[in-house]
Amino acid sequence: ILDLRLLGESAGFQLSRQPVATEAPHAMDTAVFYLRGLQVLNGSPVTAEMRSTADNRYQQDEVNALQDVILGKTRMIDAVSKEREEVVKALKEKEDHRRQVEKIWQTQAC
Repeated sequence: ILDLRLLGESAGFQLSRQPVATEAPHAMDTAVFYLRGLQVLNGSPVTAEMRSTADNRYQQDEVNALQDVILGKTRMIDAVSKEREEVVKALKEKEDHRRQVEKIWQTQAC
């Protein structure tokens, strides 16, 4: 469907003759959205209402996609933060152990 953009500024398009028309939901909205210069679709004029419906559908799809990206990034940040906390804890434990060993060495040296 995204290959519709390759058709550029086509003025007319017969989507009903394409296999994708029955396979993809909202195929007409997709065609209207990506073929911005489309004036006729399946032999009927492309109306302002059709354009508005297509724009609304894909704007919402884009919002949903961006929300998914944000959620994924948030989860990644949470995972990295947790890993950082674990590393900091391990480093503190190693530093405490090093200090204990250093104390033992100092008391044995005296």
